[in-house]
Amino acid sequence: MFEKHSIFRRPLPTEPRQAVDIPCRLRYAEAGCPARLRDYSGGGLRLELSEDVPQSDLHGTFAVEIADMGCVAVELKWRKGRMLGCSFRSKFESRQILSRICRHKGLHLF
Repeated sequence: MFEKHSIFRRPLPTEPRQAVDIPCRLRYAEAGCPARLRDYSGGGLRLELSEDVPQSDLHGTFAVEIADMGCVAVELKWRKGRMLGCSFRSKFESRQILSRICRHKGLHLF
């Protein structure tokens, strides 16, 4: 899979995404809201908000608490309605949370 960033550059390879449907909670600015983890890759997560959150409230870095699997810091990369694209802030944390998600799905990541 490749993602084209420009007609003048070669496409960059993207990591494969795994579809899931796991409840989670976003923690940001002294608040939080329920969400669903929709898919993941080695680079980040795609989340769906359960309720509308103002654009000004949710930006930059925040935490995602995934049900019975732990908490991971992410950085918001894009937002389209209630869908959020986030990248992991730390490779170490991402490896831990991804291994827990895979065990939850019955897969072996590492």
